[in-house]
Amino acid sequence: MQENNDQNNMPKNLPMQDDSIMKDNDPLMRDYSPQMTEKKANGSTGPSKPMMPKMKMNFKMNGNLIIILIALVAVVVTGVLIFMNSGSGTLSFLPNSSSKVAQQAIDYLNSNILQQGQTATLGTVSQESGVIKIQVKIGTDTYDSYVTKDGKLFFPQAYNLTPTTASNTGGSGQTAQVDSSKVSKEGNPYVGDVSAPAVIAYWFDYQCPFCKQNDQDVMQKIYINYVSTGKVKIVFKQYAFLGSDSTAAALAERAVWELAPNKFWTWHEAMLAKQDAENSGWGNKSDILALTQSLGIDSNKVDQLMTSNASKYQAEIDADKSEGTSLGINGTPGSIIGTKLISGAQPYNTFQSAIESALAGS
Repeated sequence: MQENNDQNNMPKNLPMQDDSIMKDNDPLMRDYSPQMTEKKANGSTGPSKPMMPKMKMNFKMNGNLIIILIALVAVVVTGVLIFMNSGSGTLSFLPNSSSKVAQQAIDYLNSNILQQGQTATLGTVSQESGVIKIQVKIGTDTYDSYVTKDGKLFFPQAYNLTPTTASNTGGSGQTAQVDSSKVSKEGNPYVGDVSAPAVIAYWFDYQCPFCKQNDQDVMQKIYINYVSTGKVKIVFKQYAFLGSDSTAAALAERAVWELAPNKFWTWHEAMLAKQDAENSGWGNKSDILALTQSLGIDSNKVDQLMTSNASKYQAEIDADKSEGTSLGINGTPGSIIGTKLISGAQPYNTFQSAIESALAGS
């Protein structure tokens, strides 16, 4: 009886020393929970099956590990997002957020469009008409530009499709009405009668796709209906801002005008017809000279003039752009007809109405 009492008073939870049990367990998930004993029929004791508390403990350990891993992933993702958005000044948790797409557009301008010494920075970012509207700051100038939400299409300059009568406010605070007859014409190429009653001052860039569209849809009709009849003179003003190909074309334009003014219109039309995507293919100096030669204009002399008169031509090109900016031209194409400023590639009837008003003196 004493023996049975001793057995009944023995601890129920003694740690097992059987090495075979440890070897059977996963070394990375070792079971350190105590083994239970049970009384057999002959009075001896032996190991029983693990009890539920051990299973609960393992489940709890696995659950905690999962929670910790999720927390670590969240911290890493948040850090990456903050780093990627640090350049825009705003934080968004969407991979194609407005701020990220806007900054990509600015980076594209700085890497592919702007000339050396020019730097674009990002202003305000908003959404308008299903696209992202961004404010681009270049020096002291600010431009409203647009980019699609997926970041695939970028429109560096926005154009107001409503024709306006423009005025310019100078530093004195006085307002001056624009007038194409008073636009500087010194050294600028032109087509039409030198004394034509109506003048179109036309700012453009040979790399601008909207200028090509405007030429095909509008300027060719104006040339047939008004220029060739002696009613209108078109004065060509450079607004070269789309990179090295723009500058090369602007310099070549001055040289062609100086060398062969009677072939200028043909050369101008051929340049725009040949245009492809901005700064991505045709349009460098060698391309321009080859086209020039094909039109019966001595490309060697044009090349010589582009080199020898580079400083003079560049000063005239810069003056064109500065004058246009002062009169409300902030992109291409831009036109002043009489006292009307027309921004962008407008329908032909918009230009026709402005021309008829200028011819009527109104």
